[in-house]
Amino acid sequence: MRTMVQEKPVLITSMASRAQIRVCSEKGQALAGFVTNEFLNLTVSFRDVVELLAILEQTFDFLSFPQTTLSYRSFRPASRRGKGRRPRKAGVRLMEKNPKEPERGEKATFLVHVQFRQHATWQGNITWVEKGVTQQFRSALEMLRLMNEAVEGEDSAQVRFEDGKPFIE
Repeated sequence: MRTMVQEKPVLITSMASRAQIRVCSEKGQALAGFVTNEFLNLTVSFRDVVELLAILEQTFDFLSFPQTTLSYRSFRPASRRGKGRRPRKAGVRLMEKNPKEPERGEKATFLVHVQFRQHATWQGNITWVEKGVTQQFRSALEMLRLMNEAVEGEDSAQVRFEDGKPFIE
């Protein structure tokens, strides 16, 4: 007699949409470092913010959490869009968390909790670990601006010309 073993469904909670971002270097506004998702026990490096956003978006798509409120437009046929694929970076598989990696970034460490994906962007909160400060963000762009502000210091909010004069006074 064969017995069927039923697998328990994996319960995906809001903790799945939390990520630790460790910024190890920055040049201008090009941040680089590591992003870790504790729920998946995975860490991957990123070389710039575009790659960071792509990794996080792939993670959310893989988990189907938080669910998106719209379908993205694409040049690819629907059959090749990659829904439900495990997150990856430029053809490289994500690696399991490596204990040799630093717990904090050289420049800054952030805990990001994306709570919603509405209006083709993200909403949630971001905590700057070193300062213990938490801010809400209404879009991925606003989240990136908060990260840049933390990494670059006080003058980062103003766009400046090469001669040092502010673009807007």
